[in-house]
Amino acid sequence: MANASKHTVKKHALIYKMLGNPKRLEILYRLCEGECSLKELEEMLGARKTNAVQHLGLMRLAGIVRVRYLNNQALYSIIDPRIVAHRKMLELLDL
Repeated sequence: MANASKHTVKKHALIYKMLGNPKRLEILYRLCEGECSLKELEEMLGARKTNAVQHLGLMRLAGIVRVRYLNNQALYSIIDPRIVAHRKMLELLDL
C-alpha cells in the first residue's frame, strides 16, 4: 500500500474523519455488538433524533454503516466489521 492511489487516500481520510468524532465512535462501538435501532442509538447517545440521524447519515455516506427498515423502524449495522480493527490496536497500545 506504499503507493496508494489518490482515491484510496481520500477514502481513508474520510473514514478517519468520521471516526474522529466521539459520538460517531460511540455509535460504531455499539454497532460492533450487532444491529441497532435508531431509537436505541438515540437513548445511548443521549441525543435528539436529528443529531443521531445526522451522525448516521455521515457514516452512511462514508460507507461505514447501512440502514434497513423493518415495520417503519430504522435498523443500523456496520457494513464491514474490519472497520473496528483500529479499536483493538488502540486497546493494545493502551492509548
